[in-house]
Amino acid sequence: MAVRPLLATALLLTAPLAPAATLIWPAPSGSGPCAGTLQACVDAAAAGDTVLIGANEPLLPDAYTAINEPVVISKSLTLAAAPGIDAVFGPGFNVGFQPTVPGPHQVTISGLVLRQGSVSIRDEGTVAGSVFRVERMRIVEPSAPNVVPCAINFDVQSPSAQVIAGDNVIGGGDTPGELRSGICAFASGAGTAINASIFRNRITTGAAGLRSAISVVVPAAGGSVAVSGNTVIGPPLELGIAVQRAQGSAATTVRIDNNVVSGQSDPAGWGVRVLAGNSTATVVNNTVVYGARGLFVAGFDLLPVSGRVANNLVAFHSSTGVSIPDGGASNSHNLVFGNAFNAYTAGPFTVTADPRILRPTHPRPANNSPAINGGNNTDVPSLVLFDADGERRRTLGAVDIGAYEASGDAAERITVTENTRFFNEAYITRFPVSLTPTEALVGVAGFGTWPMGASAHNLGVYPNPAGPTGWSVFLQPIALEMPVGATFHILSPFGSKTGIRHLTAAGNVSGALTTLDDTELNGALNRARIAVPFHRWDGIYHDFPIGMRWVSTGGGRWQIRNEDGTAMPSNQNFNVVVAPFLSPNAFRTTLDAFARRTWRLEHPLLDGNPCAAPIVGRVDDPDVAGDITNPTPFGVAYDPPSGPGAPGRWVVVADAPSGTPTLAAGSAFNVIIDGDQANRCRAPLQDAVFADGFE
Repeated sequence: MAVRPLLATALLLTAPLAPAATLIWPAPSGSGPCAGTLQACVDAAAAGDTVLIGANEPLLPDAYTAINEPVVISKSLTLAAAPGIDAVFGPGFNVGFQPTVPGPHQVTISGLVLRQGSVSIRDEGTVAGSVFRVERMRIVEPSAPNVVPCAINFDVQSPSAQVIAGDNVIGGGDTPGELRSGICAFASGAGTAINASIFRNRITTGAAGLRSAISVVVPAAGGSVAVSGNTVIGPPLELGIAVQRAQGSAATTVRIDNNVVSGQSDPAGWGVRVLAGNSTATVVNNTVVYGARGLFVAGFDLLPVSGRVANNLVAFHSSTGVSIPDGGASNSHNLVFGNAFNAYTAGPFTVTADPRILRPTHPRPANNSPAINGGNNTDVPSLVLFDADGERRRTLGAVDIGAYEASGDAAERITVTENTRFFNEAYITRFPVSLTPTEALVGVAGFGTWPMGASAHNLGVYPNPAGPTGWSVFLQPIALEMPVGATFHILSPFGSKTGIRHLTAAGNVSGALTTLDDTELNGALNRARIAVPFHRWDGIYHDFPIGMRWVSTGGGRWQIRNEDGTAMPSNQNFNVVVAPFLSPNAFRTTLDAFARRTWRLEHPLLDGNPCAAPIVGRVDDPDVAGDITNPTPFGVAYDPPSGPGAPGRWVVVADAPSGTPTLAAGSAFNVIIDGDQANRCRAPLQDAVFADGFE
């Protein structure tokens, strides 16, 4: 009896696979299986296909598509929202996976919004090699009236399955209800190992609170667990991050790094708890603060745990701060302060001074904190490149203690007033860091129709000692007055993002182009780098739209281009800001085959975050054939939610002094976000004295 399914599986794996297809629901043609329910469209898709949820308004399409049904996936499939669409499930409707074939399965669920619903992956397959991804989901008010155990739940039975949950937002609402958990992963199959990667999720509690924000139960067969860069904000919260391994001798590795847990409130729980027998645990660079109990790392039922506990910031707990039973993991370079009690033998270089945290809801240490440069570089895993804000780790000297790395980078939003403008310029009136005349500042205008906005004109910056920060932003048309009410986003790089100063000269100018020559950008590997240029005035105006362009000659170089084709003059100064390689806070977005007035900038740090300050610059996408110029003026704006449950979104908006301009099909933009600014501005302050965010 067992031979038949094995034979069928072998034939399935060796037979030629049909090309994967992309199905759009609701069907634009109005016919076929995708013209009915979403479930019918999912059922009609072949294994390996993609189902995109698009606009459900055929005559006057908008960005909001409501789904009032549950969906169950039974095969390898990608289910996602189409670009520019808010795919929002009605209250209580869930998305799940329940296979009908042995596997292996490749399932991705991405970019959907669930209201009081959940994602449930239950893998009952028998073939190794399955991969399950749940990414960029928004799950709001997950507690009532539809009560489910976990907002995102993985229950795997197939051998050595991979479960991946990244960049999801889970937010509790104002309705009290039964407690449940955020992200859960466990293996219920005998002999099943689990390989879990849970990263960059943001989980906040509501009136009902959470039982556990992130919970992974490792089976007897072992496996690997990586929990990295997540932010958990309570109260009420029983458990922040919990990894448990109760039995078995198979090898298990646990890595918990760069996570933030603030507000764990239950006296029986922990902010971070590793209770894992026969395991090797690396618990480094976490910030666990303002709770009942902080950090616990131990074996289980006489089964030991080994490894390292280092570079963690554990402070301000009403009960136990740190508990590491002797004979288990070693520890050093932790900052432990303000806890009622600690139960561990402090290792070398333990810091016991006040970490000077700025706010509980975004617990970055102040610049004079003893956490700065207080950690041990050798304890940072080689593949851990970014902190809890998505900014570069180990920027200068020793790594910082805790989940955040001080970099000196900063971004700010400014609004022009009658007192801050002067002819065609406006002072940059305040900034989170002190600015020097050598900064490589870049910026973008907020969209605003003239005379309220500056987005219809080319811009620049220059050092201006008369201003409060020593810098001004200006309009390139010298005859125009800077309008009151204009807004700008300004970014200064230092230790995370890289600033480049470029001067045009005969040797690097050709036609409308000037070629950059910098180790940060040179070479074929940097083709994917995200960079934004900005004109720096040095006595010469440059009233032309600029953007970035890649050229493969010379081993690969980036260029600054005058987008309107005007010859690039010599002796022009430009600032260029470059995001770190593989940065989660930078991306390129390219318009589809249509000219559009607006284009979305979808990103977890921007969605639902009206006070963020994204920096946006033109780029000729290297992956799109041919040169596509983009001389259209533009600004950035925050659009309100398209419908119930959907988040507000940042957009690029084409602008012009008159008429209704559009962005050309295939034109592209580079986007850089300062993670600290984005997270700091959306973290509520508890003290109205600091309401401007400049504590």
